[in-house]
Amino acid sequence: MALSPDTRTAYVIDARPKNVLKEVDLVRHRVVREIELPKKKVCPPTMAPSGELLFVPLPIDNAFWVYNLRSKRGRIVPIDAKNPCAAIVSRRTGNVYISSSPNEIRVFSYGDFYNTKGMLSPKSIYRVGRRPTALAENFAGNRLYVSNLKDGTVSVVDVSQGEEIAVIGVGKGPMGIGLTQDSRWLYVANRGDASVSIIDTERNEVVETVLVDADPANVAISSDGNRIFIGHFMQNSVTLIE
Repeated sequence: MALSPDTRTAYVIDARPKNVLKEVDLVRHRVVREIELPKKKVCPPTMAPSGELLFVPLPIDNAFWVYNLRSKRGRIVPIDAKNPCAAIVSRRTGNVYISSSPNEIRVFSYGDFYNTKGMLSPKSIYRVGRRPTALAENFAGNRLYVSNLKDGTVSVVDVSQGEEIAVIGVGKGPMGIGLTQDSRWLYVANRGDASVSIIDTERNEVVETVLVDADPANVAISSDGNRIFIGHFMQNSVTLIE
């Protein structure tokens, strides 16, 4: 699930019975548009901070479907990464951070996703835990938080050093993560035990665990940090934590 910069609109993938990206009005609580996706396996989308581009991972194809919300056009962009299932666009650096199996985050230039033809190559690589699945960036742009599905952990990466500086244990099968705008609280959706871990990023430790419905898979947070949206895989539902 991806939120627009004003947090009034969410974009949610509905893979059955057809592969579409649903545009949801969060004020009126209704679907206002369906955007057709490629007939391929997809992972949860991410939104550029500008609100212009949506990135939908195509893990089997080692590519992304990039949709321009202004022109209402999408195209497939191949990248040099293995099984990419998550991405985040930096507010500060102009980088796109993309997960790559078995234990890497690969760094690409945002501008290359507009017009570059052929496969995109990373400009740097960070090592993290096994099967990195989702990413979040702090407000300053100097820290990345990465959920590691196979390890049940979250990696903290110092971007300037390009290194993992902390590992935080969470629930089983962590997938989606979301960081409040003040960068203080990190929410982690643990699909394996139907819970959400709340991490204090100043201490790099879990301070609370909230039980939710089955298969929590992704997280989005309102701009004021008061509403946390948890999307549930294959459940066609969203949990609201306030």
